[in-house]
Parts: sequence; C-alpha cells; structure tokens
Amino acid sequence: MSSADALVQAIQALCNERGLTINALARRAGLTQSTIDSIMKGKSKNPKLETLEKIASGFDMTVDEFSAYIRNFDSRVPKTSLAISNAEEEMLSKYRRLSDRQRKVVAQLIDLLIERS
Repeated sequence: MSSADALVQAIQALCNERGLTINALARRAGLTQSTIDSIMKGKSKNPKLETLEKIASGFDMTVDEFSAYIRNFDSRVPKTSLAISNAEEEMLSKYRRLSDRQRKVVAQLIDLLIERS
C-alpha cells in the first residue's frame, strides 16, 4: 500500500469514527471540498504539508497525531503487537475526539488519580 492509499484510508476511518462527511471535514479544515476530493480520489498523491496540517486540524489532531494515525494504515510500516481490550479501545476512540485542550485536562486528571492511588 502506498502512503497516498494510507492517507485516504486514514481520512475515511477518522471521518467514520467522528461522524464527519468529507464536506464537513473540508469546512473544519478550512479547505475546499475539491481539495479533499482530489486526495480521496488519488489525484493528489503528495499533498503539501500545509494541507496535511489543515486536515489534522479538521480532526482536532496535531500533525504528529495525524501522521501516527496514517502509519496505522501503511503496510510498509511494521506493526507492533499491542493488545487492548474493547473498553480501552472505546476510551482511545473517545480520547481522539477531544481537542488538544481537553486532552491536557484528561492527562492532568490521570496524573492526579495516579498520585492519589
């Protein structure tokens, strides 16, 4: 699978996970729908970093988080075996929907809970 294919699969998965249409993603990212469509249809195989930053922002993710998510779909990248429970997977899915500010609050709460245990 190419990196362009991995990008397309990641965008599709994130849109499904977050209940977004391509049009809604484009609006949130400050891009035109035709820009996203050209990526999704394989016409734009190497989007600019600025475009990827905007798409990441549309998903309330940093570029690093978005890149890591894309790597999950790239068969050229070795997978680590990390078994997580359904409850952990659900928590991770919810966490990914949070804004950066909300994620910081969650991290602080976890730290506080660990300190008190």
